[in-house]
Amino acid sequence: MVEIERMSINERRKYLYKLWERYRNASRKEKGYLLDEMQAVTGMHRKSLIRLMRGRLSRKRRSREPGRTYGAAVEDAVRVIARSLDYPCAERLKGALVPVALQVQRLGEVRLEPETLERLRRLSISTLIFLIAFTNVLSPFPTHFRISAKYLAILINFPAST
Repeated sequence: MVEIERMSINERRKYLYKLWERYRNASRKEKGYLLDEMQAVTGMHRKSLIRLMRGRLSRKRRSREPGRTYGAAVEDAVRVIARSLDYPCAERLKGALVPVALQVQRLGEVRLEPETLERLRRLSISTLIFLIAFTNVLSPFPTHFRISAKYLAILINFPAST
């Protein structure tokens, strides 16, 4: 059995655009046949096809690109706090982030603006996991030492005792 490749979004839009005029001028019965054909060709759900054929087929641009809500100041603060706590897992680090940040600031290790403290409060566990796994912010290893995110998560969650 030959496996058929899935159509890309742009290919689907081109195909639907070609059928759009026929669909608009078709009777109710013909629309049913056209929807059956479109469903078989594109692999899309029938209701999605109806919605697309009733509206505009052009793709909408994002109104706003998702960006990072933290910056270099937050990453530096998290790095110093994690180092002072001996690199705990993200779940443990999240709870201790703000209190330890205030202590570290009192000791003069880092200077924190009120905006940075607020961003530390809003920092989610998933963002901390991202920082640990992909940016090596919390990694005790040198940056040239490449380590997989899965192995790094194991190392951080289960520290070895000597």
